[in-house]
Amino acid sequence: MVYAVKVTPLGNYNIIIKFNTGETKIYNCYPLLNTPLFAKLKNKDFFMTAHIDETGLVCWDNATDIPLDELYNNSVEIAAR
Repeated sequence: MVYAVKVTPLGNYNIIIKFNTGETKIYNCYPLLNTPLFAKLKNKDFFMTAHIDETGLVCWDNATDIPLDELYNNSVEIAAR
């Protein structure tokens, strides 16, 4: 099972995610901001609080999260940092 081990939020509504597979990918959250579920992420201070919960999900406030399959399948691989 693929899960996130590290997340780094960027000021441009992108997040860099390192997965347990060793891959590091970048995901653009901007398209989600106009949906009711993710509208809170428009607040950049809140967006920058992204973290990994105990199950390997990228989340904010433990109530807002993006499904791992969405993050993994719709992100672009980048060189490890």
